Amino acid sequence: MLNRRNSYPNRRVRAAARSFVRANALMLTLISASTVAICAFLSWAIDGYAAGLFTGVFASTIVAMVVLSFLLVSGMTFQVSGALGETNTADVLRSATRRRLIHGWIDNIEINSGDVDHLVLTQAGIFAVDSKWHSHGLTARKVEGDATAALASAARARSVLRSVHVRRPIVTPLVVVWGGDQDEAHGQRHLGVEFVSGGKFKAWLLANAASGTAFNEWQSKALLGELEAFKRRVRPAHLDTSSEAVRAATRSQQPGRNKQRLPPP
Repeated sequence: MLNRRNSYPNRRVRAAARSFVRANALMLTLISASTVAICAFLSWAIDGYAAGLFTGVFASTIVAMVVLSFLLVSGMTFQVSGALGETNTADVLRSATRRRLIHGWIDNIEINSGDVDHLVLTQAGIFAVDSKWHSHGLTARKVEGDATAALASAARARSVLRSVHVRRPIVTPLVVVWGGDQDEAHGQRHLGVEFVSGGKFKAWLLANAASGTAFNEWQSKALLGELEAFKRRVRPAHLDTSSEAVRAATRSQQPGRNKQRLPPP
């Protein structure tokens, strides 16, 4: 479901998943054993293509039910969506780097006031990209909240850049929206922050970031090295899901121990 990017949302989801597995180890073991047994019976009882089809559908349904149970009992639905949005944006940035639309980028720079989803270095300048996922209606309140968060992210990016000796850094905030509402978001501008559809993000980079004189490739490579060193050096304790405080915060979002457990079949 999620790749191994070490973003804060990904770390929280993985920590919650480990907690869910530990709390439901016996039930999950029984479900796995039952699934294997039923799939083996279907393979024996049905010949050829139909056996593979029924086995695959049954096994996929069981996995989907377990994942859905995890999302419901852990309260991680929005965190998973946010993590998927960040992963999708990183995939576009990776492709854009190969096509030389951008010089490079760095994900998830964390400081005490929060994090920067993606700090992107281009010929046109530096962009602080906030990834969002919206699928249930893009209200004015959501747009304003996203724009405010993007401005705060750009401010954090400027602070980080000053700490690696970039004088008077100029950082442009940008919101990339994924999910069912991304087309509605595309082209909106609020509080001076532009909104871009995830599906049109690469085209936006080609039109807005692939030309200019703000940075050349050598300068960007050197700055990315400084930022990577900063990221390794600085990790605020309250943003680290390996800490007991964050594990406790995750548990506090799950009222009652029984909500951590799967219902009996």
